[in-house]
Amino acid sequence: MLNQHATKQYPVKEIIMKNNYHIFYTGRGYLMFFHGWEPKKTQNGKELFSTTFIFPKEDTASYERYKQALREAYDIAKQTQDSSDWPDFDKIVGPVRDCRSPRYPNHWELFASSKFMPVIADRQGNPIKDRSLVRDGSVVQLVMKLYPQNTHQGFGFSLDCVRKLEDESPHKLSAEQLAEADRYL
Repeated sequence: MLNQHATKQYPVKEIIMKNNYHIFYTGRGYLMFFHGWEPKKTQNGKELFSTTFIFPKEDTASYERYKQALREAYDIAKQTQDSSDWPDFDKIVGPVRDCRSPRYPNHWELFASSKFMPVIADRQGNPIKDRSLVRDGSVVQLVMKLYPQNTHQGFGFSLDCVRKLEDESPHKLSAEQLAEADRYL
């Protein structure tokens, strides 16, 4: 199933429903804290493949698709699960928030993870095997599933595919900006 995402034609402009999960395609953005090649052990001992994805607030099309997907996922979750457990939609915690890194002012960030290794592909959908080609700072598009969290308080992203678009982020940082950003590592 994951390979199907690597060969899909991009960019996809709609949200696709499959198995009660929304498949969500981002616009272009940047990888941070990329653990797509090897899983990282979390605080509770689980090993997960994960990344933080940064995209500009100017990309209103991606943000609106995300808001629409979140609303539809919320409506489905309320219908298929005990709706009395769910708060009103305005109180739902979504996985997209203001970026906390000084490297990316005026950007959104989201976190995505998976128990399984995501497909890592080039622009044409061909698998990438060389780990040095996809790393922090790479310009990519993500394919993820939006799913309800067990707490009924919010939603998360399950990482399915990382599609490399360019080599590096165009942002060049001063020594002071790098030092400030390193505080968040």
